[in-house]
Amino acid sequence: ATGLDLKGIAQTKAVLNLGDGKFALAADLEGQRGSYDSIPIDTFSTGLEWDGSALRLKDMSLEALGGKAALDVVVPSEAPSRIKGTLENLRAEPLLHWLFAYTTADLGSRVSGPIDLSLPHGSAHLLSGVGDLELAGDPEQGDPVSGKFPFTITQGAVSTTGARIEAPKTTLNLSGTIKPDKTLDLTITLLSQDLAVSDGLGVRLRTAFGAQEAQILGATGNGTIQGRATGTLGEPVFTGRFSGTSVAYLGVSWGAIDWTGTATTVDLRSDRLIAARGVSRVDMSGMQRLGAPGVDDAMDLKVTI
Repeated sequence: ATGLDLKGIAQTKAVLNLGDGKFALAADLEGQRGSYDSIPIDTFSTGLEWDGSALRLKDMSLEALGGKAALDVVVPSEAPSRIKGTLENLRAEPLLHWLFAYTTADLGSRVSGPIDLSLPHGSAHLLSGVGDLELAGDPEQGDPVSGKFPFTITQGAVSTTGARIEAPKTTLNLSGTIKPDKTLDLTITLLSQDLAVSDGLGVRLRTAFGAQEAQILGATGNGTIQGRATGTLGEPVFTGRFSGTSVAYLGVSWGAIDWTGTATTVDLRSDRLIAARGVSRVDMSGMQRLGAPGVDDAMDLKVTI
């Protein structure tokens, strides 16, 4: 009747008041081995009030995903449920699984911060609201990921301004929107101290978000990427600029690289690519396939040496 979909083994002490054709229920509720949708909850306790039209869970305290949450919840009979409170050290990957059908990229990160969300009945993934989350790396869970992620969310479309994610050898700043179907409209700046490490992390993330047979690019060195990401979380499309030093690709050392163009998971379209090593310089433009060597690696390039 409430639409909350909170499950578990619970004990309660309740008082039912009747009068003037109306009733009200007040209770103290404690439970364990619960769940909300696909999110497991170890323990929970709350004050409960119900007047026949709206359920209120006041001062809810719960332990879940290795952390804690302090929440106030209102569940009207018709309108979306409202959840407001603070998260503390919850594991991040299970929350990504709940939002985006994400599997795992073996990342270690815990989420803390305030949230104020509304969840429509029967479509909890299409939530709306705001949050200001801090990420703390947890090496025991996987490669540590830290940073900050302020967001607004509208019917499942997540928008952020000034988000910062720090992973091994990789720092990502982004602003824009991720829609419920995983499509992207993001402005990004990525700084890589080790392109091979960043490339491997990207493959793991794309696979976790649903990409089939994601492959590494095979570049080494370091550099900065600036531009716009579209496509999807599993199959992103990047348009912008890369500049790097000591860059090697497929075993060939190219030196300093300055590139502008569009990169997908299957091809690289270069508006301009300048490679400089010592007194040598190569200018290129055109298209290169990024598939398996000798199978799907065709090139159509204009080259000036």
